[in-house]
Amino acid sequence: MNQSQMLLILGALVMFSFLSLNAHRTVLTAAQMRLDSEYVITAAEVAETVLNEVKNKAFDEKTVAATIVNEYELSQVLGPESGETLATYDDVDDYKTNGISNPARTVTTPRVGAYTVTISVVYVYPNTPSYTSSYPTRMKRIRILVSSNKLKVPLRLDYFASY
Repeated sequence: MNQSQMLLILGALVMFSFLSLNAHRTVLTAAQMRLDSEYVITAAEVAETVLNEVKNKAFDEKTVAATIVNEYELSQVLGPESGETLATYDDVDDYKTNGISNPARTVTTPRVGAYTVTISVVYVYPNTPSYTSSYPTRMKRIRILVSSNKLKVPLRLDYFASY
């Protein structure tokens, strides 16, 4: 073999190396995107499961066993009442996590691992639900945040409950 043939073979090897590296990079990127999608889908399933549990409860502690007429009859303080546990929650604001008496919930999934679920419940103005109200109204925003070390950003799910 002469020198020109050696240079052609060497050039072909370099080109094959670049092609092979790019192909592997594409495969790895696709695999990572598939995993990221699985993490987000699982987080959405966790959020939906928690939301379905919350939606099955009464609007307010005062509406569990009675009907109210005026907004000022609704609970001023949101969160679980004294002595309530997850098993005995009876209205939507009982699920409000505060880190002390009602810490964030950890949900473990078989494939992805642990997710942390935090829930905030606030009164909002019925005509403009993007604004929170400092006094009771007939509408509450339930915000569920699902986070994990595998998610790039926490998943947020908002639901508006009205009475």
